[in-house]
Amino acid sequence: MPTREEELDALLATPPPINPDPFAMDDDDMDDDDIRPAIKSVHELRRAGANNRFADEMEDLLARIGTPSSTPSSLRRSALLELSQKLQRKEFISQFRDHATRDKVAANIGQEKDVISGFALSAVLVTFLDFNPTAHLLQQLINHGLGEMLSVLLRVPEDIDEIAAGKMRLSKTTRNSLNDVKKSLTKLDIWHGRRPEELSPQTLALQLLNIVCQQIDATHSSVVVKDVENDLEIVIGNCVSANPRTNPTFALVVSILESQSGLAMNDENEIPWFAQQRHYVARILENSLQQWPEKPGDVETATLKLSINMTNTKHGASAFSDRLLLSSLSKAIISVFRSAMDTMSNQRLKEETYDVLLLVLGMGINILERCEPARKNMAGGELDGLVAVYLQNQALVQKAASEENLKPSVAKLGVAFGYLSILLGYLSLVDTTRQRFVEQAGSEGLAGLIGSIKEFIDMHREVDNRVTELERLVNDLQRRQRH
Repeated sequence: MPTREEELDALLATPPPINPDPFAMDDDDMDDDDIRPAIKSVHELRRAGANNRFADEMEDLLARIGTPSSTPSSLRRSALLELSQKLQRKEFISQFRDHATRDKVAANIGQEKDVISGFALSAVLVTFLDFNPTAHLLQQLINHGLGEMLSVLLRVPEDIDEIAAGKMRLSKTTRNSLNDVKKSLTKLDIWHGRRPEELSPQTLALQLLNIVCQQIDATHSSVVVKDVENDLEIVIGNCVSANPRTNPTFALVVSILESQSGLAMNDENEIPWFAQQRHYVARILENSLQQWPEKPGDVETATLKLSINMTNTKHGASAFSDRLLLSSLSKAIISVFRSAMDTMSNQRLKEETYDVLLLVLGMGINILERCEPARKNMAGGELDGLVAVYLQNQALVQKAASEENLKPSVAKLGVAFGYLSILLGYLSLVDTTRQRFVEQAGSEGLAGLIGSIKEFIDMHREVDNRVTELERLVNDLQRRQRH
């Protein structure tokens, strides 16, 4: 919709027809086809001048940027850094978005082997794509071999200032420009709340890869991921011991992997390289659970979604079955469930709390359903805590069911209670666990658990294709109940 200023300009540029002067003399020589509005608005003239200047500026920049060469080019480096700095201005980046030859900046990107030019070009792309996702440019990046340039950058974990001050013999102007670009990038709201103090080519490459993965379909972005598999795997391995609450690389790796994990959700479509990362992801999840924040954010949510997708196969679930991880997962379930119950005092269950609760419960169910040895590993004090939470919620859900108007928050908690019942159902397939459950829940406890699972099946029969597996769980529990 045009702005008021543009509407006024349009009126000025095309004045309304003037009524003929009855005293004017006819001019037979005047050709009506030659009549043109002679007045243009000041705004229009200024805009035309600005567009011409910008076009000249872009032509000069693109000429200096050129395309990657076999040897580093100081002209290309300085032009890319200059463009990155100019893109920090809103007016310039808006004009850049609309410029016809804009995408030439990334021509033959896969041939870029110079770390400085690669860093500067990545800065340009990260800044622009964060401002304006562009399908044509993204497709060009894939077609021109973005992954090959990213591989070069992923091998350089040192801060860009350290590189610039080292053996590369960069001019003072180039060093200052790199530092300015670094400062601008770290101020962008793209770091998942983990703004880096240092910025390496590796971290910037991860950021660019993450933006590509978030902005286009996984089947297309997987082409880029495949090109960087070997280098990315090294970075993933280093994330196992990184601080999940402060480390930007940790957040970016989780986000990238989660975006791709939907492609490997079952045994038939399992991607070999992705499957090989399951042990790393299990350690990443364990690390995250051990430092679980009071208010989980998007990184914690992505970690859980990634882990759920990676445990949708028997082999995947087995990688997440060790005792320490399951202990941390049990503690997280208890903690989030109690947070949900605390909010119920205000009669309002927060949506983010509910989402995380279903994710941690879904994670536990995935592992226990597909990996029998894991059922024996989730024991000890955490098991008692899970049963205690179950019994508390059982009373709450039963009380709520007797009320005529079921509050939405209570209904949601009822769904989560169903998930918890299923989790405890799988645990109760182990004789010793079932005995401990009965000791806490009473002689009718197992019958109540089976009843809760049946209610869940009835509620989800029409929308969930997993009810067959749950019916099998009920049958197994009933057989054990009789013995």
